[in-house]
Amino acid sequence: MHRHTAKTALAVFTKIPGAAPVKTRLAAHGSLSQSHHLRLATALMADTLLACAEVQTERYIVSCPDTTLSALEALCSSLPNPPSSETLKRFTMLTQIDGSFEERLNALLSDLADDGRAVVIVGSDTPTLSYGLLEHALASCASGRFVLGPVGREGVYLIGIPAHAQDRRFAFTDEFTSRDQVGALMTSARTFGWDTLLLEPLQDVDTMDDLIAVLTQQSIKSEKLNTYLCAVDAGLITI
Repeated sequence: MHRHTAKTALAVFTKIPGAAPVKTRLAAHGSLSQSHHLRLATALMADTLLACAEVQTERYIVSCPDTTLSALEALCSSLPNPPSSETLKRFTMLTQIDGSFEERLNALLSDLADDGRAVVIVGSDTPTLSYGLLEHALASCASGRFVLGPVGREGVYLIGIPAHAQDRRFAFTDEFTSRDQVGALMTSARTFGWDTLLLEPLQDVDTMDDLIAVLTQQSIKSEKLNTYLCAVDAGLITI
């Protein structure tokens, strides 16, 4: 595994299933029981953590609400392939502040980028996120590029902020209120003089249609991810 020579950090931005409202549009689907919804939301988070744990950089879990690694281990313990205690110990826990999405991201940047680090932030609902894609994003940010992982035009699953962003007084403003979040974020990045990179599009999971679209992908079946196995257990698909 490659260790980045430039200072980098990888942060998983997540709500804790069972402790905060998560995936409310998915929960609203009539075919999911409350227990299956909680298990699927936990599986999405666990699959993200397992992918991020393999990347050789400083890793963070940025949670809402405050929690501990031991509590996360207990939450994930019933999954088919839970992250182990040793895997979770690769992460440092941080807590999201109260505020808008932009305010919470800016507070995280203030914490992680104040020493010139490049920072990659991912959500916890893109189970096909891969080690190779994360490595590519971190390397690109370390070399000075602003990186986005798009979900269509209306959302992103990954944001990569180049090193020394704080020196340029970079901050998110109202980009996430745009119907074209990708375009708004790219335009903002270019005003700071950064080259930009769009990664391959991936599907995140907010609705049942999103989940079914993810479950049809060969990679999630072949790797037997928690999300796939929990969907089988919920009766959403058959092997």
